[in-house]
Amino acid sequence: MAGCSESQTEDLQNESQTFKTPVSTLQEYCQKLSKTPQYDLTALEGRAHQPQFVYRCMVGDVTATGQGGSKKIAKHAAAEAVLKTLTNGLVEPESFPDVMETSAVEYGRDVDDTNPVGSLQELVVARGWRLPEYALAHETGPAHKKEFIICCTVESFKEYGSGSAKKHAKRLAAANMFTKIMNLPPEAKETVTNQSREAKNKIGLNEICNSVGEKQNFFHVRFANCDQNPCQVLEELANKHSFDAVYKDIEQTTVNGDRQCLLEVSTQPPCVLHGRGKSLNQSHSDAAVNALEYLTIFGN
Repeated sequence: MAGCSESQTEDLQNESQTFKTPVSTLQEYCQKLSKTPQYDLTALEGRAHQPQFVYRCMVGDVTATGQGGSKKIAKHAAAEAVLKTLTNGLVEPESFPDVMETSAVEYGRDVDDTNPVGSLQELVVARGWRLPEYALAHETGPAHKKEFIICCTVESFKEYGSGSAKKHAKRLAAANMFTKIMNLPPEAKETVTNQSREAKNKIGLNEICNSVGEKQNFFHVRFANCDQNPCQVLEELANKHSFDAVYKDIEQTTVNGDRQCLLEVSTQPPCVLHGRGKSLNQSHSDAAVNALEYLTIFGN
């Protein structure tokens, strides 16, 4: 079992007297051992308004768990248990302040322990990323004692959570994902943001076919009375589904003297439509009609 030297124990006792938390004290102590503590949220139990979190802390071959009504308390409890093992019980619980009073200062922004799903959604929206997706990855155990594993996907990241109920597993997966994102280096966060923006601009046609169909029906009913501009219909769809519709005018006219344009729609796959008319505005309208018809046909 790992232990500590006399000088290391004295340093640790001095550090604990400065009212540091178990997590910060363990971190500093492990630096002297050239080791890094590893924390894992292993379980989430209890009711939504009274959750019980279980954290596992590992330092080398020393492993201990801690439980509490919040992630912070459980994490501190696990760190304290490992400290006791590493120091042969020389660090007492009263050496540390109330973690309820200090954890908010130490951790800064953290996931809402009672609503990790909501916290994660707010985080990804603030970064401009796509919303989290949850899926049942595995289900084991008899009917009276099921164990569910939920996979949470955010962009290219995946995190898992397990629990005796799907909602518990989902909350645990969301909490793990929140922690993963918060621990990403700045350059990685920027890369993911750029990738998410590109993916949004390449939205698949199948995802918008229903909306296109509704707009198409509405447009055909009212176009005879010129109440609805096809360019406006397409623009509304583009804004709603985050794709671009760009008109490019062609200098050369047709043999009949009509003006021409090309319409580039940045769906995935992208499409280019042709429009013609007596004026540039009419050519734009013609191209928009062609785009709406193309999207509807493609979706069907």
